[in-house]
Amino acid sequence: MRSTFFKSLFLLVAILLLSATSPAKVNPREQHTLLTMRMIGHQILLVSCDSTSRVMPVEDQDGRYKIQFETDFQFNPDDLVVVIDSIMSVSQVACHYIVEVVDCENDKVVYGYEMKCEGEEDFIPCRSRDLHHGCFQIYISILERSEFMATASGNPNQLPNGLSTLIPGKFLIWAQFIPVFLLIVMLYLMLKRKRKTNIQNELINIGKYKLDKKNMNLIFENSKIELTNTEADLLALLHESANDTLDRDVILNRVWGDNGDYVGRTLDVFISKLRAKLGSDDNVRIVNIRGKGYKLVLND
Repeated sequence: MRSTFFKSLFLLVAILLLSATSPAKVNPREQHTLLTMRMIGHQILLVSCDSTSRVMPVEDQDGRYKIQFETDFQFNPDDLVVVIDSIMSVSQVACHYIVEVVDCENDKVVYGYEMKCEGEEDFIPCRSRDLHHGCFQIYISILERSEFMATASGNPNQLPNGLSTLIPGKFLIWAQFIPVFLLIVMLYLMLKRKRKTNIQNELINIGKYKLDKKNMNLIFENSKIELTNTEADLLALLHESANDTLDRDVILNRVWGDNGDYVGRTLDVFISKLRAKLGSDDNVRIVNIRGKGYKLVLND
């Protein structure tokens, strides 16, 4: 995650330096808008846990900007709204715009919303519903420029918040993107917090223990007990049917693939190992149901 953050920062610096030395005939305001759209695409991929795929060239279709992606992805509308609104706010590109998410395969709009200028009510439906994994293109239609972008049309080197009086002329074009650095930091912290939440959600509570199946650990208070891959799979399977009996044949098929009598005897050995590792909590027991199988008993 940290490397992704610095890659994003380096990419942004390179783009800003190129824009600062670009020919005068290129409209800086349009450069600013296109860069903002590209940054939106980049951050949407990061929020979707994709740090390697590319954002394709942004197309300006008479004020309707098309953001395309190299690969398929899945997104949550809440994340989409937060990312786009945050970047549009700091870049001051527009205060009134419409966002449409279009399915590449059938050109149908699968999600959309409208953000309005301050004092007007936004229209943002269905924010909590995740969309399926697929090929999407994002269209952002600018209906009303922000006050800064509107007044800057006569002076393309003008910066928001009076920065033009503080910064040498040759840096006027790219210095306006300084807030974007702060935005990257904010999104980095948001992604880091989201990743921490996801890790916590992967832990399985078993009495006073927590099973970290991914890293094959049992966590008890401040200590970690290492598990083999088979022990982790077996304990997770027992937990799926906690307080219910799991047939011996079911366990063999799910954990070992039923490799015969040798595995059958091995199951008893692994059960003994798990019992020993769960021994610090009297409310957690693995009991043998004679003639049937095993049961993970959890007492409240």
